[in-house]
Amino acid sequence: MAARPRYETAEDRANEYAVMAKFSALFPGAEVTRLSDEGHAFTVLSKRGKAKVAVEIKTRRNASYAYPTFMISKSKYDALCQLQSRGMHTGILVQWTDRLGFVTVPVEHQTKVGGRYDRGDARDIETVVHIPVKKFETI
Repeated sequence: MAARPRYETAEDRANEYAVMAKFSALFPGAEVTRLSDEGHAFTVLSKRGKAKVAVEIKTRRNASYAYPTFMISKSKYDALCQLQSRGMHTGILVQWTDRLGFVTVPVEHQTKVGGRYDRGDARDIETVVHIPVKKFETI
């Protein structure tokens, strides 16, 4: 199987780092590490060398009220749940145009098949999790 194209841009990474800077400011003294891009690229906050919080960071070009749910791949959601079962605090951090939101994982959701159709990449269609936007707390 051919290597999957990389869709993340330098601008995407810069936006992600800006969101993490806002979030990590809530945890003075925390060390911020972005895990490998291979697999699940979660950002981890550590204190005194011990990983405490793992988050998936997303930035959106729409307001939080544009859609009733936030969609994430089930594989990423399941990986966060697995980390949570090992004692880490886990969640999803989303920067919309109107607010920064956070939801702890696991959370109420629906599972469906979906994804992106605009790139013509069949691997963009997968099992996804839809989380009600109302579950996200504004930070």
